[in-house]
Amino acid sequence: MSDACIKSIQNQEPSNGNSLLVDDRNIPLAVLVAGTQNSTEPLEQELGQYPQSYIFFSFDIVNSTKYKSATGNWPLVIRSLLDTIRERVARTDNLSDSRLWRVIGDEMIFIIPVQSKANLCDIVSGIFAVTQKISISLKDGKFFELIQGQQLKSAEIEILKRQNTLSIKAAAWIAVINDHLKNPFDNIVIYYEGPSQDGRISEFLGEDIDAGFRLKAYTQDRRLCLSVELAAFVEEKNLLHIMDYTRLKGVWNESLYPVIWYYDEKAVSSCQKEITGKGQKIPFANSFRYDETDQNPIVQHYFARGGKNQRKTGGDIALNCGMAPSMFTAEIAINKIIADRNMQAKLDYIEKFFTDKPQTVEIHPAPLELHCAVVCCDTSNRRVFATRRSENHCTNPQKWEFGCVRALSNEALVQAVTNQYLQAFGLQIELYMDRSREDRQPVPLAIYELSKTEGNIAKGVIFVAKVMNPSATDNFRPEGKHTEVKWISRENINEIPDNEAVKDFKNTLISVLDNMDCYFNTSDERVCL
Repeated sequence: MSDACIKSIQNQEPSNGNSLLVDDRNIPLAVLVAGTQNSTEPLEQELGQYPQSYIFFSFDIVNSTKYKSATGNWPLVIRSLLDTIRERVARTDNLSDSRLWRVIGDEMIFIIPVQSKANLCDIVSGIFAVTQKISISLKDGKFFELIQGQQLKSAEIEILKRQNTLSIKAAAWIAVINDHLKNPFDNIVIYYEGPSQDGRISEFLGEDIDAGFRLKAYTQDRRLCLSVELAAFVEEKNLLHIMDYTRLKGVWNESLYPVIWYYDEKAVSSCQKEITGKGQKIPFANSFRYDETDQNPIVQHYFARGGKNQRKTGGDIALNCGMAPSMFTAEIAINKIIADRNMQAKLDYIEKFFTDKPQTVEIHPAPLELHCAVVCCDTSNRRVFATRRSENHCTNPQKWEFGCVRALSNEALVQAVTNQYLQAFGLQIELYMDRSREDRQPVPLAIYELSKTEGNIAKGVIFVAKVMNPSATDNFRPEGKHTEVKWISRENINEIPDNEAVKDFKNTLISVLDNMDCYFNTSDERVCL
């Protein structure tokens, strides 16, 4: 849309008070003029060059409401599951450029720029892999064994495993995002002032965004549902399964829309082997639970057609929607839908904005991320607590450290740190405090920085604390982030090589061991050096 056209539109009277007729389409006035005003705000400049093609993808916890009514431990489990989703996305190579857009209840929605067709296929594969790994981990019970929180007892874990209630479902769609509406195929981004100093909240508006949100209702646990536009770019059409046709409110004038599921049996086998140690190739037709047709019309219709996608181009009429069998063969159906709905111009427009140099998109302006590492001391035995990160940890995998938690904006620093060390390691700690101030806070031992992703450098503070229950480590249960713990004294300080520990691990260890009396002599108000 040209600037002249925009000016003309801005001078028109809305046809219905809220929209204007443009190219035979009623377009909300706010959408038409969004972003057309000159702006010097920094966030718009940070988001990069528009237009650009992005994939939106959603992970939703299945049966979360049912689960919450069945156990009192649901806050710990649900929060750990949401954390696991975000961590899995962050450490999946094909998804490392993604950003969290929003959290809606038990659902997390991410956005990622598309570089090429090959990159697009890798992204879809990565989304599917995350879905499978978490779903398999929940079904097998590994998730509950690895869940963060030493307060979850073994008996409780067994109950959670037997319930077999929770799972993950996913959906993904593609859209061209622009800062204002220049083309009928554009979706726009607008910004709202946030409630805190962290900055603004971004919102995406447009037909493709609406369609994606409608489509999410047609995925199922363990499944990944794709929009037609996204499916059209997937090169291996044999991985696509048209399950049914439905009408999405407000989409395609409510003409029939295909429900397309992505399934890769090789990826499922690989994910099974990673999580359980055993993997087997399970064809799509055999991937359903025995009772999945019960109260599930999508699966009912699939099996009503014979439990497989049709390969014929003619013949009998399909049992649902009165559709020809060929319309359940992904490659045939998608090509015909594109032709019948004149979608090729839209697909060309989407592909036009694939870029080899994706712009970084900060959906939420990155707030300061404060990490708190605590050197926990057993003063009676003059030793320091150490823990080893798991091989799947998103930063410094398999490295020894002192433990690390995040400061929370809705909780006092001391409370947040002590609570999280209790949950993660079962340790009751008392932080070394500055008694000279009215606002008594823990005394920092050192400051550090940690590069997590490109453009995201977390800041950290190291504190010192006294452990009140050192014997709790005897009951340590490996969880998702840490695999083992140990106590280190002067005598065994060299047991951990420098290359197997985080930066400055030994320096910090020596400093605390040398100053332990200073820190925890209650009659001494000195600040230790």
